[in-house]
Amino acid sequence: MSNTRFFFLLVLFAIVLPQDLFSQYYLVLKKRSKIKYVFEAGESLKFKLHGEDFYTKQMIVGFGPNKIRFHYFELDLSEVSHLKVPKARKNVVSLFSRLTLTAGVLFIFLDQFNQGFVIGEGFGPSEETLIISGALVGTGLLLKLFQKRKFKINGRKYRLETTDFVPGRYL
Repeated sequence: MSNTRFFFLLVLFAIVLPQDLFSQYYLVLKKRSKIKYVFEAGESLKFKLHGEDFYTKQMIVGFGPNKIRFHYFELDLSEVSHLKVPKARKNVVSLFSRLTLTAGVLFIFLDQFNQGFVIGEGFGPSEETLIISGALVGTGLLLKLFQKRKFKINGRKYRLETTDFVPGRYL
């Protein structure tokens, strides 16, 4: 009898509590209505404030409604003018860049394995192998230049929001 009473009180307590106690906020960088990046508490954020010429890097402690909490201060989202993303997320350019870099490095190793162990000619890269590997690595490094990591937060194209649920994150 006491177990059912405890369960009933637990369910009642969970229903009565405000939703803010159960939710965890996320910082979301949106391009128009599409989510580009999601930042969680514990990640570092590199941002520039309005009127400043330098970027500040801080670790995120938490979020509030329209606020980012850092270790020693809180920052309103409207104060951020630029944002740097620490690492490139998955898109077509970054995927192709990583693929060509990996292919260029692996091509040299596979050619050396083929020449040394399979054919038995000895080790030493041929001129064709160096050209092909160099072209693949050069293409990968060149594509890294086209990855966008700086975003101007102006409210029209890119904007920052705090949200307690990120669609598609829990699928």
